[in-house]
Amino acid sequence: MEETDIDRTSSSHLNSRWIVGVAFIGLVVIFFFVLMNWILTQRHLARMSSSQGRLSQLRLALRNYHEVYGSLPPAYLSDSKGKPLYSWRVLLLPFTDGEEIYNRYRLAEPWDSPYNLALAESCQDRNFFRTANDFDSKSDWTSIVAITSGNNEPIPMINSTGPGHEFIFVEMLSSGIHWAEPRDVSSEEFLEMWKAMDSESRPFHVLSREGVIGTLTQGTLTYHIHRKKSFERK
Repeated sequence: MEETDIDRTSSSHLNSRWIVGVAFIGLVVIFFFVLMNWILTQRHLARMSSSQGRLSQLRLALRNYHEVYGSLPPAYLSDSKGKPLYSWRVLLLPFTDGEEIYNRYRLAEPWDSPYNLALAESCQDRNFFRTANDFDSKSDWTSIVAITSGNNEPIPMINSTGPGHEFIFVEMLSSGIHWAEPRDVSSEEFLEMWKAMDSESRPFHVLSREGVIGTLTQGTLTYHIHRKKSFERK
């Protein structure tokens, strides 16, 4: 049976509709991926901005602490035998939004005493030292660590200059350090952490001795406040 003009027209219309349908689905898929990429980018930027803001709050807390005590806090507090009890982060609680936690904290006991651990656990949603950029870490871990010299000296504890030595604090993602634990990182550990970064690594932030906040990516440091400076990782 020969194909009639009506059959050919109907077939042509079906083909046209199929092409239009496929094109529409393709456009929807492209739009979806563009939208998701935009959402993820905005979420990333919001987390980065929030983390920078947290370091700005920390900088203000340090200044206020200095005004009250005349120096910056030591890396940790020790008992009469020299055993570290808890971190400088506990000492800064009254200068953040953690004054209530500080007033309830048993300062004569170590950070991991049953009482202090239970208190910290009850206040996990108020962990000042966990940044938005560190969203996938445990809620009682700190994202902010000091770069220490290994001695219990007042912060800042690094006197030399150059990469890895001009910073006071660094945002350490998934640190594994409880926010009250008297543990931080050395300049050598910080440099190793920086060297280990690759193109897939999440950027993190630092606070310099001058009170300037910067962002570290693979091989590059960029300052954001007051001045900009960059140098290559050695």
